[in-house]
Amino acid sequence: MFGINDKTYDASILAASQELHACNDFSLFYTKLRDMLRERAKCKRFSILLYNNRLKTFSLDYSNAFDDAWYAAVEHDGDDSLIQRCFSEGIPQYSVGQPEAGSVIVNGQSEAVIGCEPLIIMDQIYGILACHETDGTLDTMWMNIISKIISTALINLQLYEQTNNEASENAAKLWAIKSAGELLSHMELDSLVVKIMELVLSIVSAQVGSIMLEENDHLVTRVEWGLSDETIRSIAHSSGVPLVEYVKQQKQPFLIEHPDTDKRVNCSKLSSKMDSLIVFPLYTNDRVLGVVNIVNPLGDEKFSSRDMDLVITMTNLLSISIENAMLYKEALEQERVQEQLNIARKIQQDLMPVEAPKMNGFSVDGINLMCDETGGDYFDYFSSNPEKFMHIVVGDVSGHGIGSALVMASARAHIRAFANNIADISQAIGIINNLMILDMEKNNQFMTLFLMTLDYEMKKIHYISAGHEIGLIYRPGEDMIIELESTGLPLGLVENAKFEDRYAQLQENDILFLYTDGIKEAMNSGEEMFGLDRIKQCLKKYSKLPVDKIMAAIVNDVTAFTGNAQQQDDWTLVVLKMSKVKKERKKNDVPEEKQSCNFSTETKEYLVKFIEDEPDIDGVEVYHRVIKTDLHEKEHLLDDIIAVTQNMVAIDEESSFGLRLCLDEALTNCVLHGNKLDPSKKVTFSLYQKENTLTFVVFDEGDGFDPSRLRNIQEPAPWFNENGRGVFLMKELMDDVIYFRSGRGVLIQKNYNITSPVTEETKMIISNPNCMVEEVNGIIKVSFKNNKILNESNIERIHLDILELIDNKPEVKLIIDFKNVQYLSSSVLSKLVSIHKKAVAQDGVLCLCSLDPVILKIFEITKLTKLFTILPDIDQAMEIIQN
Repeated sequence: MFGINDKTYDASILAASQELHACNDFSLFYTKLRDMLRERAKCKRFSILLYNNRLKTFSLDYSNAFDDAWYAAVEHDGDDSLIQRCFSEGIPQYSVGQPEAGSVIVNGQSEAVIGCEPLIIMDQIYGILACHETDGTLDTMWMNIISKIISTALINLQLYEQTNNEASENAAKLWAIKSAGELLSHMELDSLVVKIMELVLSIVSAQVGSIMLEENDHLVTRVEWGLSDETIRSIAHSSGVPLVEYVKQQKQPFLIEHPDTDKRVNCSKLSSKMDSLIVFPLYTNDRVLGVVNIVNPLGDEKFSSRDMDLVITMTNLLSISIENAMLYKEALEQERVQEQLNIARKIQQDLMPVEAPKMNGFSVDGINLMCDETGGDYFDYFSSNPEKFMHIVVGDVSGHGIGSALVMASARAHIRAFANNIADISQAIGIINNLMILDMEKNNQFMTLFLMTLDYEMKKIHYISAGHEIGLIYRPGEDMIIELESTGLPLGLVENAKFEDRYAQLQENDILFLYTDGIKEAMNSGEEMFGLDRIKQCLKKYSKLPVDKIMAAIVNDVTAFTGNAQQQDDWTLVVLKMSKVKKERKKNDVPEEKQSCNFSTETKEYLVKFIEDEPDIDGVEVYHRVIKTDLHEKEHLLDDIIAVTQNMVAIDEESSFGLRLCLDEALTNCVLHGNKLDPSKKVTFSLYQKENTLTFVVFDEGDGFDPSRLRNIQEPAPWFNENGRGVFLMKELMDDVIYFRSGRGVLIQKNYNITSPVTEETKMIISNPNCMVEEVNGIIKVSFKNNKILNESNIERIHLDILELIDNKPEVKLIIDFKNVQYLSSSVLSKLVSIHKKAVAQDGVLCLCSLDPVILKIFEITKLTKLFTILPDIDQAMEIIQN
């Protein structure tokens, strides 16, 4: 370290770093720093100078050379002084016998400067360590080392103090709820609104404000702290009405940073100048209670969106407290110990729908069951045009208790405001994410969210899933379940994150099921989770019931499964069902089962080869997979096959399309017509290579079919059914097609220019539809096929497959390549830690590479960059891991 090879010296440096970084207050920090500088660097008296970018001056943060001068303004003599050169050049400066090395002047007291070191963080100089007097020969090496330790330790301490301040903010919010309850049991409403005013002003560091309450359809000023009724009413909205009346009517907050120039308002009648202004409505359950007005006095910093967000959170909760004053009083009388938590629970439940909305052609119901007095789960229905569409939302804030409840309340306010007023829900969610991130990241919180807009006429949903659990659509007519996977990261993790929106078409009798992870992860006494499969079984079992009965039945099943086991998370679920569409039958309609779908029987030669025995396959098996009978599994397998083929073959877009079309036909026939969607049956696939020939073999476990259905014709007749056209295309596009095992299997051959034949050095070990695994010269490489790794079941499958792959492999060399991955679930991080532990336990090494900047930031936030070796690309990773 620092060019010194002495292990004792290195240990001393490490001890010094640990000692300073362990300090949790400035007094202790500077006490230890003073002793450390004197003992190790021989610096007897020193000063820490911090630079103020706004004022372009230094201030004294600490010194043992000046008396009672902390935070005092600092002067230094000359542009060529040690301090000025150190700051401008960013390198240490020492007098080295110079008689005029410069001095520091504080409150008229002057102290010579012997040497100084820059304090640098992220290549930016923010301060100076100046030495005034030595206790022997000054050890410049130790001065340099200590300055580097100070650079990070001082910032960490400031962040720690800031975090404590933010924790104090949260404590203030909790105190506001507690104070409201105490006031309801002893005082009148006037005292409560005064307390609200005091709390709101303290949160945003303002001194002037007022609270107006609605009385007989008029706003009446109930609290006036330095802001007269006449002054606030003199501010008009551009529409001509007073601003306070406009905010009351629109029920929307108003932030005015420049009252004199903001064209939304007219401040010409103001008798005194204002710096900035927030006007915010008090309302609950769509009943307006009043408005809060806050003015930042001239000379102070202007209000920001963060200030308004804090006000939104608190006034929203406090307005509910006003409306439910009697409930507070009853709670205090019945149980004082649980008073605050009971009130908070009631407040939170009041934020959720009391009854389901009426929707044309649809029915919906939802429920939220908290495991504690308050929680972070949330669901809602709302619409600005309920005759045409409805917004439905389910969210889950990480953690429990008051903090999560407050975040949930804030999120509800944001979602209702922006989803109703911004047509692009991707943009709306992006704005909400940025508004919430400041409050959430300081507590390491995040929020998963599923927001959808249901269009009654189109019978379509437009949705975004921000890291939320998989939404499920059960289609009874086809006995199939459609999974609505996450389309982006959870809220509160990454600023300016992108959220992809998607659409899903609904059919008659479809059931849409949204839920939070508490349902899926509900555990019984044996620590077994209820799981996604049981949820799907419930949807199938209760599909004929109305939505309220479906919801009740699922809750009952989960309750019966968990028994007396204590639950660790809230349960929230929403069930939406589309009504049966009544169709009028036309006179000329022919029942579908009566329509002909046979192949032509005009000739006797088969369209493709048909043999009873197993085909002779010559070549090396390069890929083998067995999947369950499921259309989603089929799609994953198809992606896998195409990826493997493209790794071996120089294939153009047209050829790739043709190959995919043929393989899709073969696999779909196995799933739909061979196994008839029977989940107990399997579909088996193998890929063989011999020289320039690839052989694809697929077979199912069905009953086969009559070969007479495959008579030879030159082109498909216009009345051919869909499968007949597929067989014809397979024959035309491939070099050979052979059916075997009475039609249960099909062999497809195609000649290609093989560019990357399978060798002993490169071996495909793919066994997972979501990732590609190769072994190259003893190094295992894992890459991902999708740009999103969000599906929990897929994540667990990848995790278990990799663990199995490296199990009992001493000194395993593993690379996980995240190239093209744009989003990943937070659970991926814990799985990577598990894989890392497994590799290290076997004296192996794990390397990550090609991380997207957004994902890399998550690793930095969670400090996982200190655990993992992370490299820019696969080539560097291969080079490092080989050596």
